[in-house]
Amino acid sequence: MNDSAGKIRIGYTDKHINKTLAALPEAPSPLSRHFSHNEEFFLKLSGSFSVPSFPIHHDVRKLVPGKKYIKNLRSLIPKMAGLAPDVFRGLSYFFDPADILRPAFYRVYDCEGTSYLFLLHADLHWKAREHTLLKAPADNTWTTAYTSDKLFLEAHVIPLEAVPAEASGFKILQSISQTWIGEHGSGYYIQGIWIDAEITKFLSRLFLPDGKRLYPYYPFTCKYRAICFNLAAPEEQRRPPAVLLLHRIRTFLAPHIPAIEEVLKSRPFSEDLREFASIKAQVQKEWYAHWENVNVRSYLNPAEMKEYEIEI
Repeated sequence: MNDSAGKIRIGYTDKHINKTLAALPEAPSPLSRHFSHNEEFFLKLSGSFSVPSFPIHHDVRKLVPGKKYIKNLRSLIPKMAGLAPDVFRGLSYFFDPADILRPAFYRVYDCEGTSYLFLLHADLHWKAREHTLLKAPADNTWTTAYTSDKLFLEAHVIPLEAVPAEASGFKILQSISQTWIGEHGSGYYIQGIWIDAEITKFLSRLFLPDGKRLYPYYPFTCKYRAICFNLAAPEEQRRPPAVLLLHRIRTFLAPHIPAIEEVLKSRPFSEDLREFASIKAQVQKEWYAHWENVNVRSYLNPAEMKEYEIEI
């Protein structure tokens, strides 16, 4: 559970699910990487898994999931993770009472004295255009049961402050001072203004070679007021190199963060910004090599809707 203080709390984990994850085979995962027409990331798997109906409502004050919820999740994880063992191997599960349809999986890595959290959320929400209906819910207290060969997820590497020996949660190492810059509108139409998306665009473009376009994929993101790495390749063997790359980039960016924040408070991101050009001129060219074989192509899916495939 993430709160305003930049903490990820672990109130409950499950030994049965963790035992399943620990027993996953050392086998490659035959999959491809995509973004849907509305820019949601998913893995296309070699087979389908079935998602049972889950209870929708949960009191966020209760850190332990209900019996029906955890029973259904225990039956789902072996099927889902079995189709992508590389993605789930080495991880542990925890329950987030504020986000029960996005079960969380994690592992902590160390790099030169700094701890990093690999955090994966699997999205179990029913998506009518993407999933095949198994059973519609009888009322609005249960989710739709469906089957799919698409695993929607988010996977990030996140910098941490010191990790306690008995980890009941993690404190995020925040380097962004503030992303909220004001409000516009009035009355019922008042809306907050944040610059997280603009910082994400700035950071991602900094470390891509000139002319390289990976839209809608943004590798380096402003999340939890921290500089994070958004992984399109979350397999176990790919995580340590990603941690090292993020560590090097965070070290490089540290003195530049105040200037990046300041310029984006007054104008949207553009590669024509003087501050962007100045920082990019200092980027080590060897970092560009990480993206040489990463490409994004667009195509039309069977419903004639535009999707994107990331080739890594």
